[in-house]
Amino acid sequence: MKKILKYLCPHTWFKKRQIAFYGAYPYVDKINPIIKSSDFKRQWIKKAQEDFNKKLLEKNQNHATAGYRCFGIQGLFKQGFILKSEQEFAVETTANDDDIKIHTNGGICVPNGSTINHFSFFEKHLLGEYSCPMGAVKHIIKMDLPWNLECPKDVVFLSLPIYYPDDNRFMSTPAIFDPIMSSQLNVIFWWFAKNSYEVVRKGTPFTQIIPIPRNSVCENWKMFDRTPDRIYEKEFALKKVFNSSKCGMYSEMRNLTNKFKD
Repeated sequence: MKKILKYLCPHTWFKKRQIAFYGAYPYVDKINPIIKSSDFKRQWIKKAQEDFNKKLLEKNQNHATAGYRCFGIQGLFKQGFILKSEQEFAVETTANDDDIKIHTNGGICVPNGSTINHFSFFEKHLLGEYSCPMGAVKHIIKMDLPWNLECPKDVVFLSLPIYYPDDNRFMSTPAIFDPIMSSQLNVIFWWFAKNSYEVVRKGTPFTQIIPIPRNSVCENWKMFDRTPDRIYEKEFALKKVFNSSKCGMYSEMRNLTNKFKD
């Protein structure tokens, strides 16, 4: 069984490029599908949208705004795909940073043990002097997914945590995923909830992967100091463009607000 999703990007480089996800068992595309990031809806945004709409209806709120409407945040939300947990599992921890157990249908996975039902740990001796983020359990967890990925050779994937999440108990580790090195998708993450027994439901989003050109690093770049003859004119031009677009945005919002008032 295979599930093929075609990633369409407005940029010329991505046109006519196909990314294919191959499931490890029948009907995985129905049971635990890969979804596009633009189709993933964060629950907290619904409340933010309601608050924003209320502000538009209030008097003298022509410049109402909200953080979730930030162009940068919305741009991130639209890129790539979301990887979700393939099974339900539970994480048991104590107040000790070293104590953690993962309860699965196939048994209990613990540090320094073998892989259990697609779960394993990065052992401390493999990490050297690396220190996990403040507040996290001192072990990094790996969860294999039932998906293999195939794409053009000049494509790699920027693997990111689910930023602005609904669930803050965990955070996946950022990385570059290279299908040439390994085609199997997995999720590697830190765990933050301590002294508790936490259930993670099947289908919980863990990671966002964004396709990027393999040779995306620009070798031709420069830095300039702030000299009037070199910088000021370009800076002024950029500010002019930004202010024009901002005024246009506020103008549209004012028109929308007036319609509500009428």
